[in-house]
Amino acid sequence: MLSWMMKRLPVLLALLGVSLFLYAHRGRVQTYIARTEPALRQGQLAPELPAELRTLDGKPARLGALRGRVVLLHFWTFACGNCQHMTPSYNAWHRDYLARGLSVVGVHTPELSSERDPAALLAAVHAHGITWPVVSDAGETAWDVYGVKAWPTAFVIDRAGVIRGTFVGDDSASDIERLVRSLL
Repeated sequence: MLSWMMKRLPVLLALLGVSLFLYAHRGRVQTYIARTEPALRQGQLAPELPAELRTLDGKPARLGALRGRVVLLHFWTFACGNCQHMTPSYNAWHRDYLARGLSVVGVHTPELSSERDPAALLAAVHAHGITWPVVSDAGETAWDVYGVKAWPTAFVIDRAGVIRGTFVGDDSASDIERLVRSLL
């Protein structure tokens, strides 16, 4: 038994090292993966959300109605640990910058079949104290329009409706906030 472990120990240590490296650089890895195909870029006009999408309270989700405000469009899913890691930041930004002209809009695009349940989504929204509008994108229509490839992905959109920043991963909070503050 001991010789078996000794033979495999270098492989196990190498796998552990790679895992730790990837975890430490997860934002860069997610960004690299997300940019393997063309996506919306800084300076482009943000596309309107698909007409069939509604917020959880049944209202139409229209970015055009938010012109004149800075919009933080956040693609997430409630079972994603990286998304959960960012939720407190989104809650704080919504609370701290709403009066200054920021609108946070969450686009919930499920990854797992259990995340497609509207009751489960509503329960997750309440459990995480989310008070900003959340759009259910179970058909991935907004996901496709925006060319999103990973959770979480955020787009910062200026008052004129132009994308000023795209952020992939859960380690971008300081960069997102810096950009939002500069646009406010």
